Amino acid sequence: LTHPDATHARYETLLEVAESIAAHRQLSTLFADLSRCLNRLVSFDFISLTLLDPKERVLRLHILHTDQPVVGNTPGAIPFDQTPTGLALETRQPYYVADIAREQRYPIIRELLQANGIQSFCVFPLFTAHRDIGGLHFGSLHKDAYTPEDIDFMQQVARQVAVAVDNALNFESSRAYEEQLARERDRLRALLEINNAVVSCLASKQLFQAISSSLRRTFGLDYASLLIYDEEIRALRLQMLDFPDGSGAIREDAVVSLDDSLAGYVFHSRQGRLFNLEEAGAISKTTGNLMGREGLQSLCSMPLISHANVLGTLNLGSRQRNYFTADDLQFFLQAAGQVAIALENALSYKRIEELNSRLAEEKVYLEDEIRTDNRFEEIIGQGPALKAILKQVETVAPTDSTVLIYGETGTGKELLAR
Repeated sequence: LTHPDATHARYETLLEVAESIAAHRQLSTLFADLSRCLNRLVSFDFISLTLLDPKERVLRLHILHTDQPVVGNTPGAIPFDQTPTGLALETRQPYYVADIAREQRYPIIRELLQANGIQSFCVFPLFTAHRDIGGLHFGSLHKDAYTPEDIDFMQQVARQVAVAVDNALNFESSRAYEEQLARERDRLRALLEINNAVVSCLASKQLFQAISSSLRRTFGLDYASLLIYDEEIRALRLQMLDFPDGSGAIREDAVVSLDDSLAGYVFHSRQGRLFNLEEAGAISKTTGNLMGREGLQSLCSMPLISHANVLGTLNLGSRQRNYFTADDLQFFLQAAGQVAIALENALSYKRIEELNSRLAEEKVYLEDEIRTDNRFEEIIGQGPALKAILKQVETVAPTDSTVLIYGETGTGKELLAR
């Protein structure tokens, strides 16, 4: 190419780069396209992107695009001041090494590049008016691969790439923030549904069904159960179960030992925890076997504590491995606190109902006794025969039936008739 033709080609390539940036939101596809169009003008064997973590002051390899096999493991986080990218960002100038054998400043980078046969490389700082982003890197298997004109051209490309990377990172951040907001919204909705169930459901079964339905919908659960401590048998009893796809190995009303079960472990420790299948089996072989038979890979168990008393445990499970996160556990602990209050209310309501029923029976009995004692004040006697007669009188007196009273003179026929 003549010089005017080369300039024209580079401007065309810059325009193509701009169009590619506008067309791609994903950095991986953008760099694949960049590699294709830039290789027509500048010879390189790899192109890569490193991103700066401003909090930790480290650089991490984000994208590496090459047709060559990569030798060795790519390093993780590298301290900012131990990379040529750090110097390029500080000076706002490209950092070019024409012969890597003479590079002494950055041994970590030098050893990695030499292992892959790279003889020369150039680093371009990526930054915008708002922040430092990282570096754009080109490498070649040949020494002194780039002319000043090449470096000037790639620097113009780097300015456009910086804006594209900034936009892509902002887009990813905003999308991640939207997903986080959506998760928080779903969790708050679930917590509101649980609170509504707490204040509206007095029966334990109805309460558990409302709670498990909300948690299943929000978290995609496969399993939920409620175990209540039974003081009479000093064990946990599986009162409620929501496991529609279960094989039947876990069933309602099963008695669960406090000493050989995962629920018993959580009950004693008073701490909610996440378990995988192996961890569950290490604590309780019985629970581990049950989980294995039912295909459960992840379990979250929370104690139900109200007024310093442990009422039982709430247990949630999934057939996916490592399904629950630490954030999930914190939410479940909140939910378990509400469930404990509701459960205590439900148990108190049940006891009140039982007491009311007993009181009603005693009231009927006492009223019968009072009626027997007070309506026959003129009749003296407490014998069983007399009480049986008085009971018959009490039964027939409110009716309009004709009654024949018979007996010897002086036995009280007239008194009974009144």
